[in-house]
Amino acid sequence: MKRLGQLRTSLAGFDINGWWDRAVRNWRLTDDGTVALHESGWLVDGGPLSCTVRTGSKAEPSWFAGPGARLAPHGRGGGWGLIGASDLRRSLRGAFLPEDWGLTLQRLAPHSSMAVLGIPDLPAMDDAAREARLEAMRMGGVRRPLLTWSSILVCLNHCSSAPLHKDMCVGVVEHDPQGLRVQVLKMRERDGVLVPMRRKVGQLLPSPIGLAMRERRIAEDLARAAGDDRVAQALALADLPGLLALDGPGHERSELIRLENGDWVEVSGRSPDLPEPPELPAGLSTCDVVLVHGPGSEALTLALRDGLNLADGVAVDVAAPDAVARGSLVAAERLRDGIPIWFDFLPKLDTIVLERRQAKSCPLVGEDEDVEGGRDWRSPSPIKMYWPAGGNELRVWLRKEDAAHPRKAPAHIQRAPERNVEVLLHVEQSPAQGRAKLTLESREWAPLRENPAIVRWEDGDEDYRDWKTIIAAESLPPPSIPDRVILSAHRDMWYGANDLAGKLDSFDGHDFAPIAKALTHRSRLFWQSTDPVTAARQYYAVDSDGGRPDGVSDRHWDRLLEILGLAERQFLAGTNRNNDALRVLTWCFHLCPATVWPPVVAALTQEPGPDLAQGWQIIFPQGLGRIAKGGDAFRATISYLNGLPLAWNRNQQACASFLLSRNDDVFACMDRATIEQWAHMVQELMDQQRLNLESRSYIYLPTLIAGLVRWRLVEPTAFLMGEDPLADVLAQGIDQILEAAETTPLTKFVASVVQGYSLVRAYLDDQNVQPDILIRLFDLT
Repeated sequence: MKRLGQLRTSLAGFDINGWWDRAVRNWRLTDDGTVALHESGWLVDGGPLSCTVRTGSKAEPSWFAGPGARLAPHGRGGGWGLIGASDLRRSLRGAFLPEDWGLTLQRLAPHSSMAVLGIPDLPAMDDAAREARLEAMRMGGVRRPLLTWSSILVCLNHCSSAPLHKDMCVGVVEHDPQGLRVQVLKMRERDGVLVPMRRKVGQLLPSPIGLAMRERRIAEDLARAAGDDRVAQALALADLPGLLALDGPGHERSELIRLENGDWVEVSGRSPDLPEPPELPAGLSTCDVVLVHGPGSEALTLALRDGLNLADGVAVDVAAPDAVARGSLVAAERLRDGIPIWFDFLPKLDTIVLERRQAKSCPLVGEDEDVEGGRDWRSPSPIKMYWPAGGNELRVWLRKEDAAHPRKAPAHIQRAPERNVEVLLHVEQSPAQGRAKLTLESREWAPLRENPAIVRWEDGDEDYRDWKTIIAAESLPPPSIPDRVILSAHRDMWYGANDLAGKLDSFDGHDFAPIAKALTHRSRLFWQSTDPVTAARQYYAVDSDGGRPDGVSDRHWDRLLEILGLAERQFLAGTNRNNDALRVLTWCFHLCPATVWPPVVAALTQEPGPDLAQGWQIIFPQGLGRIAKGGDAFRATISYLNGLPLAWNRNQQACASFLLSRNDDVFACMDRATIEQWAHMVQELMDQQRLNLESRSYIYLPTLIAGLVRWRLVEPTAFLMGEDPLADVLAQGIDQILEAAETTPLTKFVASVVQGYSLVRAYLDDQNVQPDILIRLFDLT
């Protein structure tokens, strides 16, 4: 013989319901206090109408449970004196108290190393209810607890004594306090073992046939028959109504009860017939066998079976009252041996994610996810989200199949990330074992890689809106797009100190230099304005769309067009000894004739010949960016830039930035691959700039980045943190430059670098953006 502590694995199966508690153990105590294995299961009868009773003082209470507690006079009424006080007795059929259930479990099967507790297969057995029962099992000394649906346990018990086979459909009807519980299971086979499969939550059919309603009706009948209010009051604390409710119809019994004044009276009663059962679901009539079970006497369950209205040909078997307890021991044995207990579905669980700023419902648990009961399941495909920069909290929308309303549940971390961090939402769950565990992990951020954050459903705010309404509200407007820049022009650049008009009037037909100088000149005409943006605005003689400013005379505008024609002819003929004619053409921006850009592209894409005048390395690429207009010119310019070795010099950066910032239709000539190539090239250039913030070689980079962000005209969430990885690429480079600036002497030029990159960085987060960012960046150069 062995002591209990020497037993390899002490197993127990429990059916605790407060009506009639039972446990079945794989061991029993012998007369000499040693432990003997009991392979077929040793039944421990907890008796009917279980309760806990308090002894000792209120300051030092001692509660006990088991059959002896029901027989104690404690809490039986004033006729028993002080010990009759109602607060000295708590029924297990009342409000669920884990400590009372723990005492009962420990009383029936102490020190169980592994145990299974049957739970009602009903929607009301939600996460909180299951967690409370797991807590009770731990309080009862169970080292490895497992909850299993009572319908599964009735089926498992039946498997051990009756022939079932694969694909058989098994119905289970259970006597519930409020009516009948109904479930339909499908038998599957795994490694030669039959395993029941559950595909949905059991159904409650409310009816007067329920045990609680039956007990209430019996108590009313007994009180009416007694005709004495004192007896009616004592019956409320007596066992007789509950015992008769558990008896089969016609069974008689009596109880000697004590009245408030201490007198004794014997009350007798007879168990009534069962009322008509509720209409059963049609699915039961398609089952191969229906098992009927209840915690009451076998006679009561037989009467219940006889009243069921099932289709002809459906076999109906009555399960023994201890079927749930014995099925629990079978489940515990399978758990110990690694044999599947049952297959279950997981309640659907959905969250809301943003894709391209549009909210959509995303399943965390698939509809057809079959999981082995007693084993942990982890979602194979986590949901990608972003933890916001600077935030210690992230709230996740959750909709659970077994909850009335969705919630926005929080997760917390101690240290907030400095930038948006990609996180993965995982679900871990074991059927029937309490709440699903939701965790947020990160592969790239150490704090969440080492200690995942927990999403706490119970701390979430319940939202009474329907799921579709929430989704619609969560969708975000498209992110901001930098306005196309049109460099401003003003008449003062014609008639003021710049005097373009005078230079046009004095042009000799050969020397384009004075006109070119006047066209390239820009000036802050309103530098005295109190508005810093207006004060910084710079003006040309011709705007970047080739537009004529107000106040310029027709004569002078026509003269400019005439000279442009002459410059075009001389440039195409190659008769110029310098680049002045091309400067005139390109500084008229889109007013430049379309015949000019092809030879410019040709010169840039072939080995430069001896006829190219000094300074061509600046005027040709920058000029191309200024004059390119239309699909052919755009494609040729993009092809030229794509053919350059990385990384671009300042003039090539200027060409690309002019192209992207001043034209909307250029993006129809581009693809994502080109955008990605240019973005990565920009990142490399920022890495170089970070080492020398005073260098003028990178003054066009902020404008180029803002131009790339205008790809949102094609792809709305391009370069958006949390949506496009390219945003992370550029944000990292910008952040490093801004960090480097903190340790660099703040000259006027470095300040302009910081200001420019700060304007661009806001667009990556789409927060506090300036729509006119491109003209602001131009004013900084």
